[in-house]
Amino acid sequence: MDEVDNILDFVEGRLMPSDFAEIVYSDRNMEEILNTANPIPPYTSRSGELYNFVIQTDFSNIENLINLQDALSKFLRQNSVPNNISPKLLDDFKLLLKVQPKWLNIPSGYFLSLLAEAGDKKGKVLEDWLKSTITDKFKCLSKQPKWLQSPSWPIVDGVPLIFVGQLDVSVFYHDTSNVYIFFNQRNDSYTTIVQNT
Repeated sequence: MDEVDNILDFVEGRLMPSDFAEIVYSDRNMEEILNTANPIPPYTSRSGELYNFVIQTDFSNIENLINLQDALSKFLRQNSVPNNISPKLLDDFKLLLKVQPKWLNIPSGYFLSLLAEAGDKKGKVLEDWLKSTITDKFKCLSKQPKWLQSPSWPIVDGVPLIFVGQLDVSVFYHDTSNVYIFFNQRNDSYTTIVQNT
């Protein structure tokens, strides 16, 4: 059965997430197959929900893909299909956590594009290259932002905006509040983000 083979190839890392997503959205039989699943905690609580879980997955997000691999691995086991989850996505996620600065929360889709750009680099060479590239691409006019909440650096059309600065605007709100100002060189525009505590 092609659908089960495609699921197995995704779980075991032989099929890229983007290719698997294309199959999921274009293969009518995939919905039928996935909806035969019994509940798969913590991902689904009732029979017939797995297809909805899969199509609601953000295929550009490493954390979501790790969960998807786990859910589909459990589905395969329900159907007596032995499988071994590829460690690549989890390894990529651990690498992301290791190389990103504390003042950033790099979207995993952007990080995956950096990994593709890195080519054949591995180990310490890859880590050093990623740290340097991240610092080069996430530019600040002077200091890095001091976020009040989770870092929320805007990326437009695959390019991080330049951090200009932040202003304390607590006088306008009931809580401590900052406005973070970013510049888009491509179209000479500014983007602002407001965070409150």
